[in-house]
Amino acid sequence: MAKRRAAALLLMLGVFMPFALKAQDGLDQAQAYVDAVSVPLFEAARIEPELRFPIRVIEDERPVAVMLGKSEGQISTALLLLADQTEEVAAALARIIAEQQIDPRRSTGKRGYKMKMHAPGDDACAGL
Repeated sequence: MAKRRAAALLLMLGVFMPFALKAQDGLDQAQAYVDAVSVPLFEAARIEPELRFPIRVIEDERPVAVMLGKSEGQISTALLLLADQTEEVAAALARIIAEQQIDPRRSTGKRGYKMKMHAPGDDACAGL
């Protein structure tokens, strides 16, 4: 099962090799892909090379893109398989990078992230 997922991931990336693939080979190829896509995102976020953190590819059947603490991000193989284009993978990676850059003291409270939710008033719809 893991070999099939790895082979499917490599097909998606366009780097399928004609010999039998091991699951670890597929993860290594996926990791190289994520590393290549993340470099311009770190540059766009103006994160210095010495402050960049690893984003590891994990084998998981759930689509996951998350920051673990302040030192490591994770993206699952399921999310990579769901993505049709590199831009979709880049969006998931950008979310991880942005999550790491958020100052938790400023943006979170006891119950997590603060969000101001309110319905628009009449003045917001004026002139439409």
